[in-house]
Amino acid sequence: MTADMPLSRFTTASLLAAACLVPASAVVAQDLEVTISGATLFEPYFLSPANTSDFIDADNDGLITNFAALTFDNLVGPTGSNGNQFQQQYRAIGSGNGFQELVDFGSVNGPGASFTALNDANGGAPNVVNGADVGGSVATFRGPAVVDISTTDVPAGWAVQNPGTGIWNASPTTGGVPTAGYGTNAQLSNPVFKTNAIPEQAGGFNNDLQTLAPSAASPGTTALTFDGSNQGPTRIYQTPIALSPIAFIANAGAAESTAADAGNVTKSELAHLFVSGRMANGENLIAITRDSGSGTRNGAMNSIGVDPSWGAGDNVGSLNRGSSTRSSASNLDSPGPDYIPNQKQSSSRMELAVEMTRLGVGYQGIVGNAGTDSTQNEYEILNVANDLDTTTDDGSPAWDGTSFVRPIMTRNGETFAENNVVFNADPNTGWQIGAIQTLSTIGNPFAGTIIVDADGVARFDDAANAQTGEKVFAEYDTSAADTVNSPVVGGLEAGDAPMADPYAALYIRNLERSIQAFSALPADPDNQGTPGEALASSFALAPAADSVTNGDNPAVFVNGPTNPLLQGASVLPEQIIEPSYGGDYGKVPFRDNTGTYSDGLTANYVANDGTAIAYGIDLLASTAIGDANAIAGDFDGDLDRDVDDVDDMVQAWVASNAGDRTVLTGNKAKQSLEIIGDFNNDGSFDIEDVRYGADGLFAQGSASGFVDRKANFTAVDAEFGGNFFGTGFDAANTLSTYDDGDSRADIAGSDFEAAGWAPNGADGVIDLTDVDYVYAQFVGLDQDGTDGVEWANLDEVAGKVLVDGERVDFSADMTGDGVINLADIQEVVVEVLDTVYGDVDLSGNIEQADLNAVLNNWGALDAGYSGGDYDASGQVEQGDLNIILNNWGGTAAPSFAGFESIVPEPSVAMLGLGLAGLAMRRRRTA
Repeated sequence: MTADMPLSRFTTASLLAAACLVPASAVVAQDLEVTISGATLFEPYFLSPANTSDFIDADNDGLITNFAALTFDNLVGPTGSNGNQFQQQYRAIGSGNGFQELVDFGSVNGPGASFTALNDANGGAPNVVNGADVGGSVATFRGPAVVDISTTDVPAGWAVQNPGTGIWNASPTTGGVPTAGYGTNAQLSNPVFKTNAIPEQAGGFNNDLQTLAPSAASPGTTALTFDGSNQGPTRIYQTPIALSPIAFIANAGAAESTAADAGNVTKSELAHLFVSGRMANGENLIAITRDSGSGTRNGAMNSIGVDPSWGAGDNVGSLNRGSSTRSSASNLDSPGPDYIPNQKQSSSRMELAVEMTRLGVGYQGIVGNAGTDSTQNEYEILNVANDLDTTTDDGSPAWDGTSFVRPIMTRNGETFAENNVVFNADPNTGWQIGAIQTLSTIGNPFAGTIIVDADGVARFDDAANAQTGEKVFAEYDTSAADTVNSPVVGGLEAGDAPMADPYAALYIRNLERSIQAFSALPADPDNQGTPGEALASSFALAPAADSVTNGDNPAVFVNGPTNPLLQGASVLPEQIIEPSYGGDYGKVPFRDNTGTYSDGLTANYVANDGTAIAYGIDLLASTAIGDANAIAGDFDGDLDRDVDDVDDMVQAWVASNAGDRTVLTGNKAKQSLEIIGDFNNDGSFDIEDVRYGADGLFAQGSASGFVDRKANFTAVDAEFGGNFFGTGFDAANTLSTYDDGDSRADIAGSDFEAAGWAPNGADGVIDLTDVDYVYAQFVGLDQDGTDGVEWANLDEVAGKVLVDGERVDFSADMTGDGVINLADIQEVVVEVLDTVYGDVDLSGNIEQADLNAVLNNWGALDAGYSGGDYDASGQVEQGDLNIILNNWGGTAAPSFAGFESIVPEPSVAMLGLGLAGLAMRRRRTA
């Protein structure tokens, strides 16, 4: 996409492009490349002619771009006497991925020879900008090539992991020092569906951030460093250039209702969704993610207090990029058997996945992406409230946690002063999501003297060696410049190693000098068409904002320094953004063209009354089709997704299964069940979607405020008239009888359990596998069996990853109270399996086999319920023995033969005389 800029900006770009585009035959062939790799968010800038516009006469041809004087010169265009000085290559593969390529194929470890293969792996479109094809693309990257510059949507240090044990809310730095464990996450992704149609769905993907050590793809082995004490050729330097504002986006169908507060969400709620895969109330929206190498993911997650490696969303599948053709077998973003919600490798893939996923929530850069798309009804921008902290220590306003803020960039009739992306000091009115776009280089781009001869050939050399006609570009210290008017690179110290490539260094110096000039006098016509003006007119230069992120707590923005000259009405970038959430309800999703779906179609949709519904049309408010399909899960058609929809969901499935949907009349007639009911996005409305709904939707109207799985599964069975899912019991269990809602306990055994994603764990049988799965969700997490895990406490939910590499699964909440604890184990054992607590052989009594489970595992840690840890203490010990003895119901006295040495001598009261009176009969009978 291209940024939506004012007409004057288009005029500027058009003039410059016209000056640079010439026939290929006129290009002077040279093997000179400035290779840049990184952010997809900034791809439009690097494809614009203005990014290489000559501001300092870097090619020594006596010309610079000056619109007032009608002179045009581009460092990659043959507009001057020297022809091409270099060719610029930009590789849009994501911030972190591009940074890793700087490590792998930069001047220390490069060059990289196989960029085509890397493109296939990373999903980025390699682009070459040169004199013959400014802004053009080619099929392969020119190589072998050294990556000179990486560009990240965040400071480069945020994209790199640090050794240590990670936690979900680690910040990039603590006290200015890299935080141990930042960027590391022990979770691996899960499979998308129980049967994977394509390899990318299999999972097993690691979400860790990049490293400073080269990967296996690199020809080198030298690790790089950010260490300021290292002035050698392995140090990475950073040049901040512009703002990277980010929006959280959602499909309109993900909203619970069309009420006035639809689209309101807090930062802590977003954190819960992207770390756990569910909302804080247990609602199972689909958290769509970029891959962990994405700077947009990094900036979005850090802005809500989440370590980007932990912002894994539903955490399923592997790296994928799909196809821009919405209905195709290779499109992994649209509903169908190949659908994957996570690990998207480009901004366009994220955009399309949110547009095509009716329960989808994601994030996207605002400029040229989320802003424009929101006005085209592709998806909605969420209104976000800052609620993570209410204290300040820098004099800035405190967050109230209840003011929902929407980004404004003055294209919807607002005044320039309403641009809250720039005027953002007040967290209750300002947009505080995003970071600062940063260029990273190996070596300081401002170190070393560069001499350019009369033919435009550049070299590092001593100024005393300059010859007649050669131009000298002395090194300079950016920290000595006006630090209010210009970004600060970190200064220049004597002995700093220069970059290996003088052309790449000149590219950055040209950009930085242009930024400085524009910052000092934005209205100067001499700045038109220059790199700094192009940045300022689209993204906004970094010093334009009142507040920016900081590494110690990126979710809390800090004040300035701000350049007031960059805040004038004629300077601020403009971007059209939908002025409010909602209005219409998104677009009808496409499905991939791999087969026939549950509505009998291979393409498009059909309403219950037979009305055709075409792919891609707008779901407009106040129209029959629009209102009927506005909210995913709204089966009763009242523009709400709540507990009242459960019965109607079952009725819809019964009608569909019977092959006669015309019985669904009234406000249900214009519904497409595949639009409102395809929760797992496989293209069909089927029994798995009913399970998804009962397991993870309809929180609104619940007495507890959480998704009440017990109530939902009970309502499904009651409406159906019995065991809807056909759930059974272990063959050895002859005591249990099925009661409405018992299928809520079938959550494990399929080997496809995936906390946060669809409820794929059910294997059709309720047995001790399910009991032990519930047990594993809270035992050993430093909570005792009574306290368990409170779902709303993200520390507890994510803390399980540190124990066994998996996060807590909300599906284990059997009682509907939002807490997973001993009561949930008891619920399955007593209420569902119809036996007494402590009975592991499902005989209906506490007897020798149940005692043996304790004795055989005495002292064992995390043995599970089936291993004898009945009190869920985390260890098989006296408390578990007491449960058995106090509830003994066997016909013979308990035997400790062979275990006398490990079991304390039982008291006479336990063993002898009153056991019969203490026996517990089954609480429920067949």
